[in-house]
Amino acid sequence: MEAPVQTGRKRRAGRSDDRLRIVFPTAPRALGRGAPFAFWVISIIVVLEETMKRLLMGSVWLIGQMVTLQNKPLVHLKPNENRIEASFGGKTLELIDAPVVILLPKHPPDRDELGDPWRVEVKNLGPRAVTIQGERAFSVQVGVGGTTQISSNGVAYSLKR
Repeated sequence: MEAPVQTGRKRRAGRSDDRLRIVFPTAPRALGRGAPFAFWVISIIVVLEETMKRLLMGSVWLIGQMVTLQNKPLVHLKPNENRIEASFGGKTLELIDAPVVILLPKHPPDRDELGDPWRVEVKNLGPRAVTIQGERAFSVQVGVGGTTQISSNGVAYSLKR
């Protein structure tokens, strides 16, 4: 039978030493007297470092997604207007309570204000479906909540989905 281990505390009457003891892992004794504390500090730093890396990478990804969603300026039709202007090229047109039929520019534009190929993204926010018509029998219907991208090469309009 083994001898009981003394803990350096005196036993009080009526109390048991069978209390739950929490044991934390410690660094090897070869590292010296302050090693357990240093071990814990380093362990916490490593865990926090990994957590911060993940948080930072997630934040960068989220901000990147938000920037790509908002890279086009928003435009709206003027009140009582049913024609998309050539200056809307390279922008997002939001339709709110728009007329049932909207006309594209009479002559299909070749380039937008920045010199890029002309295109407009149309978002219909409702309350009804909208038909967009252009020259040479071009026609597309955009439902409520729908988005479509119309481009032009200077001769005719085309639809990009």
